[in-house]
Amino acid sequence: MHRETAILIVNGGKDPAQGSWLPYCVGKILAHTSRKRYRLYIWNNNTQDEFISAFLRYIPHATLVQASPHTKLTHVHADPLQRLYERARSDGARIFVTFDSDAHPVNDEWLDTLLDALDGGAVLAGVWRDELKQAIAPYVHASCLATTAEFIDNYGLRFDFIEPNSEGNLHDTLSSFTETAKKLNLPIHPLRRSNARNFHRLMGGIYGGLVYHHGAGSRAAISFWDEEITLESTTKNVRIGEIATHFLFTRYEDYMSWLSGNDVAPDFAAKLESLALGDTGAFSEIPTALAKKQKVGFNFESTKEFASKVIRRTKKSVDRVQLIKLSKQKCHPPELMRRPFTQEDYHSLPEGWKIGPPDFVGVGVPKAGTSWWYKAMLEHPQVSPHRLYHPKLFQATKELVYFCHFDWKGMSDDAVKNYRNAFAAPAESISGEWSTNYLLHPFALKMLWETAPNTKILLLLRNPVDRFVSHVNHLVKNRGKGFKLSDDCLSFFRKFSVMPEAYLHGQYAKGLTELLRLFPREQILVLQYESCCQNPMAEISRTFEFLGIDTNVRPTVLEKPVNRLEYIVDKPDNLGRKRLASLYAEEVRACTELLPELDLSLWSDFLQISDKPISRGFS
Repeated sequence: MHRETAILIVNGGKDPAQGSWLPYCVGKILAHTSRKRYRLYIWNNNTQDEFISAFLRYIPHATLVQASPHTKLTHVHADPLQRLYERARSDGARIFVTFDSDAHPVNDEWLDTLLDALDGGAVLAGVWRDELKQAIAPYVHASCLATTAEFIDNYGLRFDFIEPNSEGNLHDTLSSFTETAKKLNLPIHPLRRSNARNFHRLMGGIYGGLVYHHGAGSRAAISFWDEEITLESTTKNVRIGEIATHFLFTRYEDYMSWLSGNDVAPDFAAKLESLALGDTGAFSEIPTALAKKQKVGFNFESTKEFASKVIRRTKKSVDRVQLIKLSKQKCHPPELMRRPFTQEDYHSLPEGWKIGPPDFVGVGVPKAGTSWWYKAMLEHPQVSPHRLYHPKLFQATKELVYFCHFDWKGMSDDAVKNYRNAFAAPAESISGEWSTNYLLHPFALKMLWETAPNTKILLLLRNPVDRFVSHVNHLVKNRGKGFKLSDDCLSFFRKFSVMPEAYLHGQYAKGLTELLRLFPREQILVLQYESCCQNPMAEISRTFEFLGIDTNVRPTVLEKPVNRLEYIVDKPDNLGRKRLASLYAEEVRACTELLPELDLSLWSDFLQISDKPISRGFS
């Protein structure tokens, strides 16, 4: 039953400057809730904020209902809740939890507590709003309300019904649910305000130690039913809300700790104590309503930056990392090099994921920045790793090297099936791998084409001279160390194994010829490492566009080195570089014929290539 839970959220603001609330709410739900337990249904009244729809596309178990600019709503909160309810109900949901966008869970037990209460017979559970009981009877507030389809059906309840107010008898969104339950003497499970400290009698509430509700988070004017509405009181409430919002967004842990009664830095505690006394004059550094759009946490660009952080921070709670949490890790990383994996080695999958074949495969080349690029791709919320990947063992599990285990005998049907089933992703997401040996392996490309003919191919090339030297260094430093070779054996290994292998992987044209014979050109994206270094955002956006996913993601790893090794071999001098360049000159010329877009200005060792024959002798 709990898998049929729908979380309904209405983003109430109409000002893009208020767009931070929804990503914050969604981010906290992701961080504190198991993926299998729910689906998100979100209504966006904030049609001017283009980022909201982009942000929600990153969340594979979210359904966005975008309000039209011409939509006429009787009530901007209640009407959307009813529409979300109807959509979720048509999808089979039987339990419904509402959230205001300025509310969020604060620990992992929140949903279990609400669902257990409903299982125990309660018809309602959630935030108990009794702070305004002098004006309105206490009720379960829409900021977090859980109920069942059975309760709604049995008593003809609607989310968009708000009984008209009369003197001494006020009503709010969903208060009719509580009124019905009270009349029929049905059980209610209230989450009462549990703050140890308060800066305001209504705003900044923690309920049952489970849910935080900021209170009036997206209102331009703030007033309360049990107080006289004056310009002075409204202005003061707005200012308190702005200050508290600033602390929530910039000092979350300290802010929540203070509300919970824990010790915080004395200067921060003094600020909140001043706020509790109603002294708002000591916060001149915090933006006022007029300055909102120029300050962090409120303007459109800051909202985008904040949401990107939310995505990265909560990625461990989104499906692609639940995949890793569920892993039995049967095929330990070294095994990927020793034997072809089987279906018993896969990580378990979250419910609803689509299984392979791969959407993309990187086929080369070693020591050309492929680890860096693949890691940047994995930061994209629409990219899922293969089913043997482990984030803490990135270098060991980045490459499946699957086809390198087979030779002229070919692959069995089971072997083909095992590879195809090694990839999985949620809806509107993709999955793939990057094995750098495939391009020059004698059988890998043909096997890849036979196994996944429609996959998109990624190829990252580097100046062959620089790539060769880096590859020699890598083989001597890593593989030589792994084999635990003596000094004599290491010298033998370097002369008779390292040099030929490093040289082979610079023979780009040979691999490209086979690749272009097998796969359509439009199915292949060739990147140059040097261009990726010079213009990383432009090139990663080009990569995402080629893969058919959102191009607005900015991976943080682009600014960091990945798999960069200290050199233990001597780098060649100018004469040495010329000798290496002469070895690769014909290959590079052939590459320019196969790939006219190849930019040789990025490979300074090959600027003199022309139509004239090139001498094979060392100069």
